[in-house]
Amino acid sequence: AKELATLPPSVCKLNLWGCMQIAGVNFSRFASLQEINLNITDVTAKELATLPLSVCKLELSDCESLAGANFSHLASLQEINLDSTSV
Repeated sequence: AKELATLPPSVCKLNLWGCMQIAGVNFSRFASLQEINLNITDVTAKELATLPLSVCKLELSDCESLAGANFSHLASLQEINLDSTSV
């Protein structure tokens, strides 16, 4: 996950499908982020809370640790996939 810190803040699409080291990642530096794929990851409500307001598409299929997730800050969110989650 520390490699994410080397990506430019201008990234607008990010695919982390299957990554199991998402815990502790802060996505807020990616102010231009519009689409993010977190399918089959260990993402939790803590990391989701750091997603920037610009996110309009969010993929969370098969994520098992979403207890307490709150999406209300994602004002631009238009599409979300929560297949096979506890949400």
